[in-house]
Amino acid sequence: MKIAELGEFGLIEYLTRNWSPGLVGDDAAWLPLPPGEQGPMLFTTDMMLEEVHFSRRFSSAYDIGWKAVAVNVSDIAAMGGEPWTAVISLGADSSWSVAELEELYAGMQAAAEIYGVVLAGGDTVKSRQGLILNLALTGWQRGPQPLGRDRARPGQLLAVTGPLGASAAGLAWLQAGGEGDCATQVGEAVTLHRRPRAQLAAGRWLAERQLATAANDISDGLAREVLEICTASGVGCQVEATAIPIHAGARSIARTLGKDALEWAFRGGEDFQLLFTCAEADWHQIETGLTALGCQPARIGRITPPEQGMRLLTEKGPEPWPAGGYDHFTGGKE
Repeated sequence: MKIAELGEFGLIEYLTRNWSPGLVGDDAAWLPLPPGEQGPMLFTTDMMLEEVHFSRRFSSAYDIGWKAVAVNVSDIAAMGGEPWTAVISLGADSSWSVAELEELYAGMQAAAEIYGVVLAGGDTVKSRQGLILNLALTGWQRGPQPLGRDRARPGQLLAVTGPLGASAAGLAWLQAGGEGDCATQVGEAVTLHRRPRAQLAAGRWLAERQLATAANDISDGLAREVLEICTASGVGCQVEATAIPIHAGARSIARTLGKDALEWAFRGGEDFQLLFTCAEADWHQIETGLTALGCQPARIGRITPPEQGMRLLTEKGPEPWPAGGYDHFTGGKE
């Protein structure tokens, strides 16, 4: 079935027919606050463009829908919050069939159910080329205060909730013609590219116990996220290259393709692990608690005074902090 056969309003009715009744149809969605929750409220939004953030050559419509929800939930996780309600803005050209859009919405619905998100409406338009998908997500803070990027202090540890490089490696594998649907470490890297996992439980756990002093989700690569925390907090850092955990599938793909897995961790992006700072005295509790949640936490360095700058410690000695990370306006990578 073609989109034009249904029209805009018929398409909306068709795609949202399995959503909770009463949420779609008015000019704005309204919902009561969850019982006992008084805020503060959180709000985030992420836009995804076809052939920029995803490609139908490498991901199904279901994968794309899943990813749209997960990347927004990851932002809420980085604040130590709880996701709540999302609205979707969709622009599709004539190359997308109604069946594909139905699959897209099924992926969004599946991810929303996993993370406890209520899909509450949105808007649809016809795009000139490809798919434009934007999701805006509200949430609320369960801990005493939201995590942020501006409270890292000298002497604190820099840590991540799990291994890096998987998403970029999975994409490189698919671009090289590799098979993605396999029960191996390589297959897991491909799956993490197609259907990323937001570290919601980890962010909530850190915030509720006030154990993380600053946090960021690793959406644009470790190089960019460390820079953002150091800039916001007015501090420097020393990160040990050998301490950065690399996903086993990324290492395997790097060996096969002759690539550098550490480069994927630094600049590849879309790992959606959490980068955070904490007091060294709290590390054992954090390591134990996050491991119990299924994470693989690793300390990768330390926050330093600002005059010491940002340094990467390698086997050859200290090096300037690597530039880069994902940037939409500089050709992807800086």
